[in-house]
Amino acid sequence: MHSQLKISNTANCGCVTENFQSQGSGRLVYSSFQGLKSGRCFCNTSLSHSKSGQARITDKLFEGFTQVASRLSYQLLAGPLEVPNYSGKADVLHRCGYPACINPSHLYIGSHAQNTRDREFHARVRSSMPPDALPTPISSFKEVLRSGVQIMWPMPLEFSQEVPLAESKFQGIGPIRCIESDWNLVAPEILRRMMWKLFVGPINKSRFPLSNILNSCHHPKCINPHHLRLNIPSGSWIGQTYGLHRNRKLSEENIAEIRASTKGYAELGREFGVHSQTIGNVKRYQA
Repeated sequence: MHSQLKISNTANCGCVTENFQSQGSGRLVYSSFQGLKSGRCFCNTSLSHSKSGQARITDKLFEGFTQVASRLSYQLLAGPLEVPNYSGKADVLHRCGYPACINPSHLYIGSHAQNTRDREFHARVRSSMPPDALPTPISSFKEVLRSGVQIMWPMPLEFSQEVPLAESKFQGIGPIRCIESDWNLVAPEILRRMMWKLFVGPINKSRFPLSNILNSCHHPKCINPHHLRLNIPSGSWIGQTYGLHRNRKLSEENIAEIRASTKGYAELGREFGVHSQTIGNVKRYQA
């Protein structure tokens, strides 16, 4: 997997004045992306997280397997993971000490030894901080998401000063200029979909099975999250119909009962006549 960040020479891509709604392409959901802050972490609570706190993403490109979100963020926006003339094991590490962060400016390519030093350094920093100054624990992300907060910008613990094994090509993300990735093995529409999942939010394929990600700038390879739009073609919006049983509709009372229940997804699916994945979407407030 190779990628190289490119900033388009176009001063204004036209997305400020473009209005897809007038083109009869169905319903459009505009990106809620508010940018990246170099001094702050970027955490998407709608992503799944491992026990160690790393954000993970699932996409059909990976044939059902999950991938570490920080690695994808780096590949899409900062450069390839391969390090020329380096025989050791290299990985994407966090300077900020917050494993859920996917801000490319906080990521770097480093060795196993650097990862160990970073972990020890951040452990010392964490132990010296008062409890009320520590970042939001990743274990409470689901509760944060239920409260309606999907994107968080916590303060980093402290930036490590390790020298990266490879230079990052990340130059920031602005609202005007297009961003192109030379990840040639992956189609542009898939890159746009991954960018949306990482920096905007989940795509509910149960509710919008024919949806796809477009960009308002019409640049065929642009992946700037400011420019992305979730396109729901006319006739494909299921509305309040969920899951595989499209004739089965869940009322607001059903949804409230499902979210309050402690039963398993499969049991609730049988009870309400929908797929267990639909129950999961309702539980995660994605439906």
